[in-house]
Amino acid sequence: MDCHGGLVVPPSSFFGPDPYETPRLVLDPSKIVAQVNEFNAAFRGVTICFPVKCCPVPVALQTLYFMGCRFEYASLGEIREVRRLDLHRRPGIFGAPARSPSDSAAARSLGVDTFVIDSADEATNLAAIDTGSSVLVRLEVESSDTTMPLSTKFGVTAAGNRELARVCADLGLNIRGYVFHVGSQTRSAKPWARAVEATAAAIQVAAAAGHEIDTLDIGGGFTVPY
Repeated sequence: MDCHGGLVVPPSSFFGPDPYETPRLVLDPSKIVAQVNEFNAAFRGVTICFPVKCCPVPVALQTLYFMGCRFEYASLGEIREVRRLDLHRRPGIFGAPARSPSDSAAARSLGVDTFVIDSADEATNLAAIDTGSSVLVRLEVESSDTTMPLSTKFGVTAAGNRELARVCADLGLNIRGYVFHVGSQTRSAKPWARAVEATAAAIQVAAAAGHEIDTLDIGGGFTVPY
């Protein structure tokens, strides 16, 4: 299907004269269904949390929701769009670190209760809004052998995680789990293996501080053909 100015039309319409005379993105929901099924077959028991920013087109989001996916948000606009489409019945994650306190408060009022953080300041701001929120801590992981490393953009070190676990416990915030992103177009499983090993150590630190861990978010970065 094609989304052009909010219009969705079947691909068959493009076999005739071009009605738009501009570049366009063609989305085929059946391809989305096939990709979700392929991913679920490879990662059995895993919940897909799709980043809305990657394809905020209604037909794509509706198809993903129909397939059982949840959503990860990077902005309030994305949260509001998912609510407008009535696709917010499953728990979502506000995944962008370095949010403003007002954005966190607005997201909480819109029903989001899980937030990614990587600093004590973010934990303090979140606790001031609602200590009932759950947090995922983003870890810095080694990813030098990925095509496009992203791990150094955000994330706490092992030492930073120990301090953050203490701060969250003192504030009454529960660290629900950990998240990392090894990078994009990653052709080897080795970066994930290293990151999972590092996360296992971080989980032990958080558990010792009294946190109840039930989530490991392995990010994205899986290779796709272009």
